[in-house]
Amino acid sequence: MLLVDDWEKVVPGLEAYLADHMGLRPWIVTAGHRLRYAMKAPVTHDVVLGKQGWLFYDGADEIEQWLGLRPLPAAQIDAIVIELARLDRLARAHGAKFVFVIAPNKSTVYPEYLPDGLHPIGPTPADQLIAALARRPEISVVDGRPLIARSKSWGQLYFRTDTHWNELGAFIVLQPALGRAGIDAGRLRPIDDYRIEPGIRQGDLQMFLNVGLQPERDVPTLVARFDRQGLSWKHYDGDAITSDIITRTPATGTLLVIGDSFSILWLRVLSDIFGRVVRVTKPTFKHDELIEREIRYWWPAAG
Repeated sequence: MLLVDDWEKVVPGLEAYLADHMGLRPWIVTAGHRLRYAMKAPVTHDVVLGKQGWLFYDGADEIEQWLGLRPLPAAQIDAIVIELARLDRLARAHGAKFVFVIAPNKSTVYPEYLPDGLHPIGPTPADQLIAALARRPEISVVDGRPLIARSKSWGQLYFRTDTHWNELGAFIVLQPALGRAGIDAGRLRPIDDYRIEPGIRQGDLQMFLNVGLQPERDVPTLVARFDRQGLSWKHYDGDAITSDIITRTPATGTLLVIGDSFSILWLRVLSDIFGRVVRVTKPTFKHDELIEREIRYWWPAAG
């Protein structure tokens, strides 16, 4: 009998064996996936082929959640609220401000590009969470869903072939979030400080499909109209939760971001506002000491 660890060893070995003994196998697999993609046939369970070249992620039943078919148990909603309240208390204990931000999934923002016949029938997990947080007014919340929905006239706000929002969509939600954090409006850079230029992006959903490199073009990209000299990035591979650090001078103040992959596109804009920005992911109780240390270290400089 093979255990889980054994399977984890066997599968890569099997892939290597087939690649070595079956000529051109990687190219044949890619060609097969590309043909199915071109025929709009299912390629993988995690990616849904939408209209006009749009791709949607359906891992963790994301689209079923949007349809209202996968509500979260009340106990899970309560656990999330308890965790947010804990982080809020942790921040307040050190004179910091905690703001919880909901970054909408692409299916929530662009359902018109999903396959026909999909109609929501009930509340989403985000709806459940917002309703629960309404009973906890001490926790500052920014719901990105209506912000994005009423800003679609600005242009395309999500990548067609990627899970995430683009820089323009990220900017639209970031500004109100900073306002809720008590950042002086005069310190926030307006959208007019940037030019919106077309860029190129290799979408993660295309990589999931294994259809080869087909970069998405004409992606809205924010280009600063001002000098960005002094900007530097550092990636902490060895730290359990700190993933990116940005420093820039002579900007002042600091900001701690606890977020998933949607928060990555906030970092460059935040570096135009703060002297130091640190992003951490997947906080747990065992990381409290690190988060608390970072809050104590940075926040006094934010005034």
